[in-house]
This record gives sequence, C-alpha cells and structure tokens, in this order.
Amino acid sequence: MPQTPPPMATVHEQPGDPTRNALLAGMAGSVVQNLEPFLSIVSVPSGTVIHDVGKEIDRVYFPINGLASLQFVTRDGRAIDTATIGREGALGVMAGIGRYEAKDRCVARSPLTSITISTFDLRRFAHEHRELQTMCVNEVDRMLSRTQRQAARYALHTIEMRLAHCLLDASEMLSSDTIPFTQDVMAEMLAVRRTSITEAASKLHMAEIIDYSRGTIRILDRAGLSKLAHR
Repeated sequence: MPQTPPPMATVHEQPGDPTRNALLAGMAGSVVQNLEPFLSIVSVPSGTVIHDVGKEIDRVYFPINGLASLQFVTRDGRAIDTATIGREGALGVMAGIGRYEAKDRCVARSPLTSITISTFDLRRFAHEHRELQTMCVNEVDRMLSRTQRQAARYALHTIEMRLAHCLLDASEMLSSDTIPFTQDVMAEMLAVRRTSITEAASKLHMAEIIDYSRGTIRILDRAGLSKLAHR
C-alpha cells in the first residue's frame, strides 16, 4: 500500500541567526549581511513534509538543530530514504540555482529547527553573489555523492552495518550520543521491516554498543559502533 505523506511544514517568521548553520556560517560576512533581513526561523515537527515530489520548492531550509531525510518516492507511493541532512547542509537548495520543482520528498526525522529563506530571495541573491551560487552548486553535488554512498550501503551492507552507519551519521549531525529515533523511523530510513530493526538493535544492545528506550537511542560504545560500520 502507498505510504500516506505526513503533513506539510508551516513557517513562523522570526529573526534567524545564520551562524548556526555550517553552510551560512562559512560564507563571507558581506553576503550573510545581505541575506540576514530575509531569513527567518521555523520549528518543524518530526514527520513533517518539507517539500514533496513534483511540488514547487517555495522555501529553502538551513537546519540549525535536528535532522531531515531526502526520499525517493516510487510510482506506487513507497518512499526510500536516500540521504540525511542536518546543520551541515541545506534542504531544497537546488531551487537557488534554478530548479523549482522537487524531484524528491524531504521529511523531518526529528523535531527540526531551521533558518529559512524564500526561494525567490535566495535565487535573487545567488545571481548577485557568486559565492552564494557556488555554495548552492556544491551542496547539490554533495547531496548526490551522499545519495550514491547510501545506495552502496543498501546493496553491500548487512542491516547491522547500515544501522551502525545511520546512528553514527545522526550522532555527528546532532553532536550528541542520544538520537531521537523510534524503531519505526529507523525501519523507514533503512528500507527494512520493523522486526529487522528490532533484531539488529537488540544485538547491539546485548553487545553494550547502544541502549534504547521508547523514541530514543543512545550510543554507549562509539568505537564498537564504528568498527561494526567499518569506519
């Protein structure tokens, strides 16, 4: 059966501090100063659709806390995660260089706080500032590379290895050993059944590599998790 998409995001206009996102923090001060009056902050509940396939991307998001996933959606409505993005990246940034229609779905995987700017304003500034245009292009390339790595993991790695990679990536993006994922979310992110996640998580728990309770996974042995992920 096709999956029912979660609700769409709603923007609440507030001042945004660009230094809290790595991409914006790495840009020249003059560019950031020009952008700042057009930035706002939005709080996005977990499970919210940020943009969807075939829909116009009307805003670009620069996360400052939390995680979101890009998903490939099949013709029968099934969604497969292809990349995870946190405060090191951006969501919908391809719209800044001319692609307005989303080719994938983007879903908040945890409560997400993000700086946001309208696509119109980002594209206008990208035309005026080459550094901003370059940032958009580089971020699109980085997402393509991450998607390719994710595909390789699905093809070559066991579920335990994929789970280890996913937890390490999420931990690094959140700068925390505590990850707000349910087993249902993990199953959807790794494109496996929930029972498979339960079994894999149980093995890691018995090995004292992770601990988990309802809606939360905590890394206990980062070295052990990295070894399992072959990092």
